[in-house]
Amino acid sequence: MFVVSVEFVVHRHNSAQFLDRARKQAMDSLEGESECHQFDICADPDDDTRFFFYEVYTDAAAFAAHRETAHFAGYAADTADWVVKKTLHTWEKQALQ
Repeated sequence: MFVVSVEFVVHRHNSAQFLDRARKQAMDSLEGESECHQFDICADPDDDTRFFFYEVYTDAAAFAAHRETAHFAGYAADTADWVVKKTLHTWEKQALQ
């Protein structure tokens, strides 16, 4: 499995909007992409400007396809002015044994 983690810092006055839009993005991804297996949104309990996404895809090609969807393009356009900083990392999930 291919794992993506994304950390966001957003403008404080856009925090609620960002969270609402992120929830829609997660649902669109889970419902519309068979190779998106998990899409978690985490919020920093001490700083309402910080968010963390944890996403799991079948493989790197599935994540690349995710980035080409219309719902991803809409999400990126809607949130572009709200985001101060975005840090993306990719991972290969390892079996426990």
